[in-house]
Amino acid sequence: MNHKMFIDTLSEKLGCSAEETQENVDVLISLFNENLKEGNQINISSFGLFDVQMKKEQIIVDPTTKKKMLVPPKLEVKFNGK
Repeated sequence: MNHKMFIDTLSEKLGCSAEETQENVDVLISLFNENLKEGNQINISSFGLFDVQMKKEQIIVDPTTKKKMLVPPKLEVKFNGK
């Protein structure tokens, strides 16, 4: 299912226009992004848990130049479905 099909199906089930449904989906995704950037978990019952974890810094080697590089730590979103 692509994005357009998802919006069309959701708008039919909700009885809203596709534009209203798209706006609501955009707000939902925006709220998800804000909370995940703050490090909060998002738990949707009967669906799963979105959790933010800190990925450690790594030293990697560039295969072409053989140079070592430091990859800084970063936040990573994990999903655990139920």
